[in-house]
Amino acid sequence: MAMELMAQSAQQGWPEWQVAGIRSLRVLRGIVLGEGGADISVVAKSRTDPSPEDLSVEVAVEITEPGGRPYYRATVEMARALPGALPANGDARPRGRSAVDVDDVYARWLFHGPAMRCIAAIDGLDEQGITGVLLPSSPGQCLAPDAAGGWLLDPVLLDGAFQLVIVWERTHHNMTPLPSGCGA
Repeated sequence: MAMELMAQSAQQGWPEWQVAGIRSLRVLRGIVLGEGGADISVVAKSRTDPSPEDLSVEVAVEITEPGGRPYYRATVEMARALPGALPANGDARPRGRSAVDVDDVYARWLFHGPAMRCIAAIDGLDEQGITGVLLPSSPGQCLAPDAAGGWLLDPVLLDGAFQLVIVWERTHHNMTPLPSGCGA
């Protein structure tokens, strides 16, 4: 959700640009939501003033508590136009164990509630990696039933990739990794 908030903030500040990616994400500490939510501040600053010739701009985004102590930091990459999709590398697919019970995985290893449950199937799992089918979400499923619009970066799909990492790590090393950052 923090990555989506960062992307939305950059998009609002630079509406003529498109969010092309997020890099150098750092989770400095999580945001704990109580009954009344949590007060936060989001600051987005362009690293340079883009010129008409520029094809991209970098926006430094930070989510902080009202006193300024940071929760998250990242660079949102904005582009005039999005690049085309990369071709899938079908040969890199794990070919190992294919009968993985998703309900069992959520019961035994994952701590995600119903709104964040997005793994529909795990197609391949071996020492080289894991592949699965993830279900997209909408703001209406995660925030409020009447939430309008769509995601820039579906936070449930993004989290689904990390969920698959947890399943792989639990299968091969009996450990639960909790990421504190992401390169890109």
